[in-house]
Amino acid sequence: EPSASRAAANAARVEDAVAARRAMIRAKPLDVTSRTDGCYEHLDHTADVQFHAWGADLGAALSALGNCFFDYVTERRTIEVDAACAQNFVVTGADLDALVFKVLDELLFRFSADGIVCATVRVDDVTRPRPEDGGATDDGAPDQDAGGWSARVATAGEQFDLAKHPQGTEVKAITYSNMQIHEKPDRTDIFVIVDI
Repeated sequence: EPSASRAAANAARVEDAVAARRAMIRAKPLDVTSRTDGCYEHLDHTADVQFHAWGADLGAALSALGNCFFDYVTERRTIEVDAACAQNFVVTGADLDALVFKVLDELLFRFSADGIVCATVRVDDVTRPRPEDGGATDDGAPDQDAGGWSARVATAGEQFDLAKHPQGTEVKAITYSNMQIHEKPDRTDIFVIVDI
């Protein structure tokens, strides 16, 4: 039966991909000499994984966080760029935690719904709310109607293909659990726990 042989061949490819994935060393950061693009690592966490991304500024750290996500679900080095799969979108959040969450959540949604894996994620034009423009309510909390935080995201990649891209670990959801964002004048670090 043709469908049974296709299923067996696919199962064999999955087994090979899983075996190859187990043999690989994970949590390798990007080239640390490139502070503009930022760096990342995958950290073990009880029943989940924590992404740690850093960069020279918030945009670079968010870019590294997006790249960290795609390097967890597959190997970014196997991803080529297909111009037809390029995506540009704006993400908004009531506060900085919400912005970080929504950047990752949007990447997860587009990967799950559209099957796009990204070789690069670039986050630019991070806009902070300005209280004089109505960015905060009287009690100082961000005003969601005023827009709060926003960022422009640009991705480049291609359709996910199990024959080409190793199958990494499935990310089920992004969480706010123990989310940390540390901004310093010359470096920003972001820690996010994802549900696997």
